[in-house]
Amino acid sequence: MPKLFYLLLAFFGFLAGKIPADKAPLTDPFAGYTELLRSEGDLDADGQTDRIIVYEKDCGEEDDSPSNLSRCRRTAIFLKRDGDYKLFGYNDNLIACSDCANAGAHDPFQGLRCGKGFFEVDTYEGECHKIYQTYRFRYDAASADFLLHTLKTEEYICEDPEDPNANTTHTESMETEKDFGIVRFLSFGF
Repeated sequence: MPKLFYLLLAFFGFLAGKIPADKAPLTDPFAGYTELLRSEGDLDADGQTDRIIVYEKDCGEEDDSPSNLSRCRRTAIFLKRDGDYKLFGYNDNLIACSDCANAGAHDPFQGLRCGKGFFEVDTYEGECHKIYQTYRFRYDAASADFLLHTLKTEEYICEDPEDPNANTTHTESMETEKDFGIVRFLSFGF
């Protein structure tokens, strides 16, 4: 009985993207998805080239996306081990769907970059009140995990959305772990 319990726990945790792939049963977490964007870099600072891939698929009726044309995103990290790429884990909440997040006619996902020991995701939402955010995750060797390191936000607020010459205010802020606590990639949600 305990064996079955742990197997079910691992299976449902894996489906939710909450546990690393090496502790989950053999299923394809990317069935039905297509690759949207790939970036490579030394994510865990071990001298090997790793990958982060953004996948997407039709959201379907089970999602609260605004239209039947919405594309849901799954972000996966693959670390190079013994000459092969191994799935570290994935997150369905890092990047909003293609027409979510009040982005108007724009896709809220704006970019992905990798560097030594980190990766960044750029998002955008709004039309008259625009919010650009960059989430930076760093690899923490002590916990062997990717943790949210900084959140940079730029806001542009227009006084009159109908007047192209109206004044716009601009603010910038930077939050760190001291502001939001420890946030793991696998459990991050916007």
